[in-house]
Formats: sequence, structure tokens, C-alpha cells
Amino acid sequence: MQWQQIDGNPRRAGVSSFGIGGTNAHVILEEAPTAELSGSSRPWQLLVISAKTPTALETASLNLAKHFEQHPEINFADVAYTLCKGRKAFDHRRCLVSQNIDEAAQALHTCNPTQVFSSFQEQKTRTIVFMFSGQGTQYVNMGLELYQTEAIFREQVDLCSEHLKSHLEIDLPQVLYPKIFPNPPSSKTFPSELSEATQQLKQTAIAQTALFA
Repeated sequence: MQWQQIDGNPRRAGVSSFGIGGTNAHVILEEAPTAELSGSSRPWQLLVISAKTPTALETASLNLAKHFEQHPEINFADVAYTLCKGRKAFDHRRCLVSQNIDEAAQALHTCNPTQVFSSFQEQKTRTIVFMFSGQGTQYVNMGLELYQTEAIFREQVDLCSEHLKSHLEIDLPQVLYPKIFPNPPSSKTFPSELSEATQQLKQTAIAQTALFA
């Protein structure tokens, strides 16, 4: 007979332990809430692994690769999230960016240095450094994929654009991403528009603010 929920309430049980010397214990247990299913995620996932020793790092990498091969049905984004948020960081670390489980398993087996990055990073408090790309590195569609797939990145670029409109008299995303923000909105993007956006990004005022954003 299966233990069913009543009126949608969680199942609860009392467990008693009676000691011979009169030491009794009683605990009430309640079933865990149903986990919500993961929603859609970004097309690329960052996998992070850490361990206390180099040998342990290799073992963890191979174990993860084998787990991917044995469970190809698992949610790749959930694995990446758990590795990042649900595991303690140690000094020996490894990371890779992949689009799917098969690609990640192959990379973990080969440890190709162009795909998998390993390092020793002693844990200690460090100062924060705020860095900017140098002027001249700007180009049309820089960060386009991030803008399309990363909500926080898009929010911050749009926020900067709102603050800058009164100073630049332009909508920054229209200059950066003429493909998805044609001007006027009903038009298609033509080479002439790309050329115009490129020329605008060469102007110091626009270039520096675009790089900042």
C-alpha cells in the first residue's frame, strides 16, 4: 500500500527511540518539497571543478566525464549550477565551457589545453581590480551573443544606454547591434547601416561609453 498525501498536505511521520535507561527521543519528519523543474538556460555552460591535490583533480574530472557518459539524459545546466554553487572551492582548479554533455565528456577525457584550463590558486583575500578595454578594441556586434542570452548583461547595457541618451543623443544598442535594432525598426540591416555603425563607434565619445557599457 502506497502512502498517499491527504488534501495536498506533505506527509509527516513520528519516529520514537526508547532507551533502556529512560532516555527517550522523538522526532517528527516531513517530506521534502517537490523540486521545481529547471527552465530554459543559456546555450553555453561553464563547468568548474576543484580539489585539494592534483591527483584528486584528475580523479574528479574523470569521474565527471564517466557520469556524463553513463547519464546522457541529465540536465547539463543543472550540473553546471551544482558544480558552481553546491561544491566547495579548493586550491587546485579546472574549468571548461561546453555546449552539451558529449562535448564536455570528451574535453574532460583529453584535457586539451585549448578547451580545459587548469591552475593552482591558493585561497586568500585579494583586492578588486576594475579594468577597461583600451580604445580601439571596439567593433560592431561586440558582446552580441551575451546581449541575446545573458539577462544581466543585457539589463546593464540597456541601463547604461538610458543614462547616456541625453548626452550622446543616440540609443547605444542600436549602434552596437544594428542587426537586432534596425533603424527604423521595420527595416532590414544593410551593409550601409553596418558601415555607419562602424564609423559611429570610431567617435571617441561613443567608443569609450560603448566599451564601458
